[in-house]
Amino acid sequence: MRDFEARHFLQSAWKLPDGRHSDMSSTTIKDSKMVILAEEKNTWSSKEGGESLSASIVAYPKLEHFDDFLKASAGVRVIGPSFWNPGAVGTIYLKERMEPNLLYVSYVQSHFKTGVDGGKLLSRSLATKYGGWRKRCLKEAILFAHKSGKDLVFSEELFDFRKSKALKKELDEVCMELKAKLERFNAYEFIIRRKKERFQPVEKRIQAV
Repeated sequence: MRDFEARHFLQSAWKLPDGRHSDMSSTTIKDSKMVILAEEKNTWSSKEGGESLSASIVAYPKLEHFDDFLKASAGVRVIGPSFWNPGAVGTIYLKERMEPNLLYVSYVQSHFKTGVDGGKLLSRSLATKYGGWRKRCLKEAILFAHKSGKDLVFSEELFDFRKSKALKKELDEVCMELKAKLERFNAYEFIIRRKKERFQPVEKRIQAV
């Protein structure tokens, strides 16, 4: 998505009533705090010899803060989630691998660093204001995997770093809300298994941290 496309998407999204709005391949979730875009993608994998399911779960700010996040994205890696989703707060990316019933969380990435550095760092007040983005995106990642009939797999490395301890806590809170269970899959990974019944309660909004 280019800068102007992201801005146009946000202009349309913020006119929507609060709630979930779905079409064939994407769902837009809007509340008073931010907008989440959960978008299904099919990517070609030479290793797997065909198309594989993937999805991006992207959190966007209010329109008045779009430019702040757009500028702050210059302070992180040039080619990455912030490049493909300009002006966003952060992205969770899911990818199907060799196993047909598993979706892997490839990364959970914010699009900014905080501080003051020539406009390339986001103010701490804005970072705090949008601190709930990961919980919202984690919720949509679990719901997307469930809808797709897949188990959702998290590498233990996602929770190893000091700053990632909060991610594990947020994931536990989302699992509690959705009545999902995070369990050990193997020595290196955790898994949330799909359920036959629908996760509940799916419509309850997660409050910003």
